Amino acid sequence: FTNFSTRTPNELKTDRAFVTAAYMLTPSWRLNAGADGAEQRNGDAARRVNDVDISGFDAGVTYISRAGNQIGLALRTEDGNYPNNQVVGGTPVNNSYTQNTAALVMDWTFSPQSHLNVRGGWVERKYDQVPARNFDDTTGRVQFDWGPTGKLTITGIVLKEISPIEDIQTSFVLVRGFSL
Repeated sequence: FTNFSTRTPNELKTDRAFVTAAYMLTPSWRLNAGADGAEQRNGDAARRVNDVDISGFDAGVTYISRAGNQIGLALRTEDGNYPNNQVVGGTPVNNSYTQNTAALVMDWTFSPQSHLNVRGGWVERKYDQVPARNFDDTTGRVQFDWGPTGKLTITGIVLKEISPIEDIQTSFVLVRGFSL
């Protein structure tokens, strides 16, 4: 509650919608496309600066081996619109942004017990009003699943990503983590 002077409950409403499509050019090559949208609204008036509308479009091409393993390229563009300005030092600031991503994707099964899913690439997020908040760096997620028995699966995840929806008063949240 550091950024707020009250402990008023904040009812957060988030709506998401998406559509995806895939078309097999040949038995080994697939085209992918999708669009999505998200709307987040805060019930507490002090937190309405975090209300956001996000719309995105992605496209990609994937090679699929005879064994069903996949490797490809994915491109995404996203617009984040904050309808309520944030006041910084008495000046209203609009936190709306555009974001572009280019990533390599891989989905590989080594054996019936082991599976690897990788997505990594470059993300560029730009803010029109405050360029000092811009982000331009690599991101990625690696997940390895190992099932030594029929009743046990161990999953390891390592990631570095930008959180898609924020609920704090900042430009973006860079998430770095791992889990087992």
